[in-house]
Amino acid sequence: MTISNSTVLIIGPTGFVGQRIFNKLLIAKENGKLGRVVAGVNRPTTIANADETIHLDYNDEQNLMQQLQGIDVVVSAVSITPETSASADKLLAAMASTNVKLYIPSEFGVDYHKTQFNKISVFEAKQRHREHARQFDFKTVSLYNGIIMEFTFGKLFDMKQLEWKVLSSKERVAVTSLNDLSSVVALLAATPFEHIGALKDEIYICSDCKTIHDYAKIFEEKTKQPVVLVDQKRDEYLEKYEQFKSGKIQGDPTDAFKATMHLIASEGSIDFSVHNDDKMFDVPWTSVEQYAASICHD
Repeated sequence: MTISNSTVLIIGPTGFVGQRIFNKLLIAKENGKLGRVVAGVNRPTTIANADETIHLDYNDEQNLMQQLQGIDVVVSAVSITPETSASADKLLAAMASTNVKLYIPSEFGVDYHKTQFNKISVFEAKQRHREHARQFDFKTVSLYNGIIMEFTFGKLFDMKQLEWKVLSSKERVAVTSLNDLSSVVALLAATPFEHIGALKDEIYICSDCKTIHDYAKIFEEKTKQPVVLVDQKRDEYLEKYEQFKSGKIQGDPTDAFKATMHLIASEGSIDFSVHNDDKMFDVPWTSVEQYAASICHD
């Protein structure tokens, strides 16, 4: 087995997505696919099992460059938002001044370029960050995975009463499990240096891609209970999107985000069924049927 000496920095290794990616990177290291796994955090602490933990000080740009010495690949699991964009810009500058070869930003989700509902601050911050990153010599790969499976079934769709609020149940919606997403990130991070330049700028993956109606049928079968699809008024969701867009959200911000996801799903822009890059990766993709079986009990 050829041992890779590449060093990967995972920023945000303890979050909802970051923890899964961190664990997959550790497995890749154990399998000889990576050399070292470094955890980047925003406060002084030590991350167990990491080869090194560094406290990234974005207020000291010289020190930030020193901290990135020896890093080959940077994976960020910290969401790009208007609040974090300044720090993200400083990170890019430090990466450009060192020998970083590959950057995988926290794009994980829908491709906001393909939807009309993209005039919200989070998407605009991601767009700006992506354009900025691609001005530098290191390779930037944007990874789009539709909607996280664990978020879809539980947050977006009610799994207690099994009443799913929908705008359209006929459009295909790509969903990706955290395990599969993390596996793909680890595989990308382990790309041999000589092949990094050939990687696609944008990669689309999904564990499954069916209609909401089909997903409902799967959960009906696994739960032995009916899943009720409750049609929602589009105007109400459009109003929440407009609030999200203006930054004047009334009520729970999560509701505005979910309304936006429903609007995006209803226009068919999260349909990765035909155009995806799943075959690039040796991953045992998790179907919604498998996921449902794992969380539903008779």
